[in-house]
Amino acid sequence: MAQSFARGFTIKNMLLAGILLMLAGDFMFALNDAMGKWLVASFSVGQVVLIRSIGAFIVLGPMIANQGAGKLFSLDRPMLQVLRVVATTLDTGFFYAAVVYLPLADVMSFYMAGPIYVAALSHLLLGEKVGWRRWLAILVGFCGVLIILQ
Repeated sequence: MAQSFARGFTIKNMLLAGILLMLAGDFMFALNDAMGKWLVASFSVGQVVLIRSIGAFIVLGPMIANQGAGKLFSLDRPMLQVLRVVATTLDTGFFYAAVVYLPLADVMSFYMAGPIYVAALSHLLLGEKVGWRRWLAILVGFCGVLIILQ
């Protein structure tokens, strides 16, 4: 199937399509954040999260429908899925709550530094082995975040 799809396209066209889709995706993420900042001036955080969720459902609905109900409702660990939904909803709500009080650039700096915090906390909370090189990278990354926020 993939081979028949690719017959009409050259590698160059597929590469260009990939680049354009990546740029469109980056634009949509930036637009989502900017619109969230704009919307929380007029609506509550809960309303903005609801609007965002409805928009995501409209975009993802056809893909979900294409998978069929069997794949949608057959979960190996449903409680972990519920926990993931709750955590993602809280993450989105806290993001929009933060942009009420802080400039969007500062909120994005904190948000994009998430992997630094996760790496640092993985040792403390999960008992992961974090060698001196990773601790050095975490320290340098954290210093970078502090420089950005100055």
